Amino acid sequence: MVVVLLVQALLVGALFVYASFFEWSLHRFLMHRPLVVSYPFRTHTLTHHRNFRSDASYHLHPGQSRDSLTFAWWNAPLLIGLHIPVLWAVERYSGVPIVWTGVATLGLYYWLYEYGHWCMHVRKNRWIERTRVFRWLDAHHRGHHRLHSANLNVVFPLADYLFRTRRHFAWNAEEKGFSSVGDPSGNRGRD
Repeated sequence: MVVVLLVQALLVGALFVYASFFEWSLHRFLMHRPLVVSYPFRTHTLTHHRNFRSDASYHLHPGQSRDSLTFAWWNAPLLIGLHIPVLWAVERYSGVPIVWTGVATLGLYYWLYEYGHWCMHVRKNRWIERTRVFRWLDAHHRGHHRLHSANLNVVFPLADYLFRTRRHFAWNAEEKGFSSVGDPSGNRGRD
C-alpha cells in the first residue's frame, strides 16, 4: 500500500512537471502563432492580449466583457482527453495504475490555470491574492502581457526557467506612472 501511494505521489509530481512543459508549448506554439488551427491564436493573442495588457488594463474593469478571460468550456475535456490514450498505454505496459491519477492531476493543473488566471485579471481581494506565491505568479504573468514571448507559464513556470523565457519586470518602479483610477481593484500584482 505504501509503495502504491509513493508511486502515485511521484506520478503527480512528474505530471506537474510535464504539465509545465505542455502549458509552455501550447502557449508558445499554438496561442501566439496562427498555425494550422487558428482558434487558439485568435482567442488568446488577438482577443485576450488586446483586452488585457500590462498597464492599468491588466485588470478587468466594470462593464468589460469577461469572455476572453477563460478558455471555452470544451477546452478542458479536449486537452485532458488528448492525454488519456498515452496514460492508458503507459498503464497497460508498465502495470502501474496511472490513468485516473493522471486525469485528476491534469484536471487539477487545468483548474489551477483557469482559477489563477481569473484571479490575476479579476481582483476581489481573495485570500489567495494576498499570498506571496500568487503575487509572484501574478507579476510573472503580467510580464507576459508586456512581452508575449516571455513568461509563458501561469501555474508552474519551470519551463520558463529551463527554456530561458523567464523575464523579470520592475513593476513597483513602473507603477508610479499608472493612474489608480485606471485600476478598479486598487490592488496590483507585486514582485
